[in-house]
Amino acid sequence: IYDIERLKFFKNLEDKGMEINFLNKLHTKLYIFELNFELSKKSTFNPRDTFILGSANFTEKGLDFNNKFNSNHEIGINLPTSYRESIIRYKNFLLHKSINFNKMFKYAQEAKKRNEK
Repeated sequence: IYDIERLKFFKNLEDKGMEINFLNKLHTKLYIFELNFELSKKSTFNPRDTFILGSANFTEKGLDFNNKFNSNHEIGINLPTSYRESIIRYKNFLLHKSINFNKMFKYAQEAKKRNEK
């Protein structure tokens, strides 16, 4: 996964304020969208945090809504916000074992430079 081109998608998300972490050997994906309620006051919809547990990668191919890539069948479950405390505890457990995207991206850039020499 240290391929710079593949990581640019995640770099773009980080640049937009999303926090991305990776954990080897974890196949299930846990997507946590915690809203900044100060910013969302300007919104016309009713904001709430969202927690999604599923199998789809957060890539164009993984989220293949239009079957453009003839991808695998994926599943995702929107977890109730009443599970928030448990989800956040689990997230913190996983974060302790994971590598932050920015560290991974820096490592990939350094590896690319070493390989170019």
